[in-house]
Amino acid sequence: MAPAAEFKVVRVNRPVAYRKSATLIAAAPCCPDQAGGYDYKLCLLRRGGKGTFKHGVVFPGGASEAVDAEVCAAACPGQAPDAPASPNPLDTLRMRVCAVREAFEEAGAQVFTKPLGDAAGAWRAAMQDRAGAYKDLVEKAGTAPAVDRLHFWCSFITPEVEASRMKKGGFETAFFATVLEHHQIGGDGAAAGMSCCAQETTELLWLTPREALRAHAAGTIRLFPPQWAVLRQLEPVARRADIAAAAASPARALFRDHVIKPYVLVPAGGPEAKDAGVWAAYPGDALHPDYPHPGGVNRLRLRPLPYDTVSNLPGTLRIPPAEKKDQTKKARL
Repeated sequence: MAPAAEFKVVRVNRPVAYRKSATLIAAAPCCPDQAGGYDYKLCLLRRGGKGTFKHGVVFPGGASEAVDAEVCAAACPGQAPDAPASPNPLDTLRMRVCAVREAFEEAGAQVFTKPLGDAAGAWRAAMQDRAGAYKDLVEKAGTAPAVDRLHFWCSFITPEVEASRMKKGGFETAFFATVLEHHQIGGDGAAAGMSCCAQETTELLWLTPREALRAHAAGTIRLFPPQWAVLRQLEPVARRADIAAAAASPARALFRDHVIKPYVLVPAGGPEAKDAGVWAAYPGDALHPDYPHPGGVNRLRLRPLPYDTVSNLPGTLRIPPAEKKDQTKKARL
């Protein structure tokens, strides 16, 4: 629990650029005896020393490209690519198509209506080399992104303080969950046909939610707050058949239905400020500029590590957007 200190919101007084992106929380079947009771493990990638999220462990994902809209038109004619499929505005067809592409390019995960068989390697290399190859795959290989197998989990926006320091700006990222039934994890701990993309990542890891959280706590992997928060929610889900129900659960409305743009909170002063730490306000927190809730506390501790959360709000809560933003508010926690 955070100390009873006053906090203030850290804001950036200039426009901040954002790019839309998508991430795939991909679960592959495995033997429960080899996974601490879980019948699946999650695909995680260790980033290299360059670019965004360097040295961190993340789910496959990346920025949306123009070809994603082209694939929407080719594979799902008549469907609006940017029309939200749920209360969250980032839950769109274009983001689902993007998540499938990124997972295939970065990890070799096939979330297609028809498996690619022996041609998978060639198609993956082509898509890594040329974005337009994604549309070619749909038109020539007789397959399409299996968007109906993706279950919307949540969305995160890079905090504006961090996004303002990023060369290309921050991300507005949609997270989707799926089960990779065609990528069974064998006794060697690997899934056939899947590997990391040496261009951006150095290692593909198969971990259960609990294994990933424990590895982060031990310092053997580095998770960023969005991945950590998703893994915390998946930790009690031991069966892959329950992932879809967990994604749609009414108990996750606060986390799922609001775009999560964390706002950094720092102590405003006072005798308790020394030990208060640095926190991020999530939707529902009284200090959150976009989705405040009177008396609400919904925060993640950024520093000191380890991450921690504190909330006095029910997960079923839905909050209307704030009409006016007050950057001078203070609250006690």
